[in-house]
Amino acid sequence: MPTPFPVVLGHEGTGVVETVGSSVTGFRPGDRVVASLSFCGTCKNCLKGLPSYCPQQYPLNFGAQRADGSVGLRDGSGEPVHDHFFGQSSFAGYGLCRPHSLIKVPDSAEPDHVLAPLGCGVITGAGAVWNVLRVTPGSTVAVLGAGAVGLSAVMAASAAGAARIIVSDVHPSRLNLATQLGATDLVDATAGDTVEQLSLVSRRETSPECVDLVMVVRDSLAIALPHLERRGITLNQQMDGPVYTVGRRDSLGQVVLNLVFNAADACEAAGRPEVWVKVLSRGEQLALVVEDNGRGFDTRTAPSPDSFGLSGIRERTAACGGSVVVDAAPDRGTRIDIALPAHGARMAGVL
Repeated sequence: MPTPFPVVLGHEGTGVVETVGSSVTGFRPGDRVVASLSFCGTCKNCLKGLPSYCPQQYPLNFGAQRADGSVGLRDGSGEPVHDHFFGQSSFAGYGLCRPHSLIKVPDSAEPDHVLAPLGCGVITGAGAVWNVLRVTPGSTVAVLGAGAVGLSAVMAASAAGAARIIVSDVHPSRLNLATQLGATDLVDATAGDTVEQLSLVSRRETSPECVDLVMVVRDSLAIALPHLERRGITLNQQMDGPVYTVGRRDSLGQVVLNLVFNAADACEAAGRPEVWVKVLSRGEQLALVVEDNGRGFDTRTAPSPDSFGLSGIRERTAACGGSVVVDAAPDRGTRIDIALPAHGARMAGVL
């Protein structure tokens, strides 16, 4: 962290405005405020409502100084002390804050220690669930760590309608609180390998549910997209919908991810870094098609069918009550046909 010393730290503060500068508008002495991160307010990201992606985010929040390089504090000897950390330096009785860093709150009975985490922990956890993961009703969410950020993610996932919210922590008291805030499954991180425990919990049998295949695919592609972009692979989408099938949302989502990543490997090996993902509704049939710009993947450059992670795909499809058929042909590549028991619906992937 590029923060110079000496410095007054503190990043989750709340208090009452004591005085305002001559150019400040929107605040007056006596206003109760929560302090949060600082941002420029004029760049493209700030104007789009994405202040955490402000290009000046690091210097304004962790440079511990004003934008012009000056500081607002001095020690007893008159030497400068860095401030404005995270827009506030709230580990002190008084703080100098930029107006962008402050949010007025009603003068309610809520104590300061309840309001203070809103400035960082709450918006980090809830923002990750709502704005990055974009959790939708019926989703499964895992939260590792039940502190302020993790518990905020739990509450946000519950508000978003997540069907299962799995929480892992080392403190029983935090796990107990997580259940009060919406967690459905708990993992004691001191009782063994956390990843293995999460895997076992996520595979527990649940009753079949009707899910929108288009929504499952789009959510999965949102996860895959940044990884493919870093590899220079273009991801194109064509979706009819909504189209419904029966199965566990998390299992179907993992099938989609397996197909897409394996398709990307085959495209990359063939020198054609472009993957098409289509969901087509054909009467009583649903088709999930993953293809290389309208063609099956070249089996001379693509890995063998058995290397496409079919064991995992078979396992997850079976958990949804479906079956997998592999059909290979030199002229069009390898086709993975996944049949699901949803009014005769079928899900197909071309590899």
